[in-house]
Amino acid sequence: MGALAALVIVVALGMIGHQEEIAKDPTSPIAVANEMARKDGRVPGRTGGRLYLWGLIPVLAMVAVDARRRPIGATLAWAVTLFLVTGQLMSLRPSLAPRVPDIGTTLIALALTILAAMVGGWVARTLSDRLEGRVSETQQA
Repeated sequence: MGALAALVIVVALGMIGHQEEIAKDPTSPIAVANEMARKDGRVPGRTGGRLYLWGLIPVLAMVAVDARRRPIGATLAWAVTLFLVTGQLMSLRPSLAPRVPDIGTTLIALALTILAAMVGGWVARTLSDRLEGRVSETQQA
């Protein structure tokens, strides 16, 4: 019975502290997260569910392009798909929809995403080739 009482006290103190933190600084991450959850009609602090399934879409795009054979293409597929999925999710959430950038800003961000993906894919391929060469050298010795 003592453990149950302790649990109730810890939960109660946590809830009180949570509300005090929000009241103390309405710009704190806790307060902002609570406000976003309220606008979105969600429970504050809860994650997961369908959101995790959305995260699989860019991975499936990368797998479809075949990262082993085409690392730059796969990196591009993943990055552009992630960009599109994230943009879609932002536009669907009432807390974030007003902050969705205009088309010009979005196109600049997409161009930077593509550039970063190309550089990242090239670096990954280069590192892989160099490591593969070293493995081959040690196997021959």
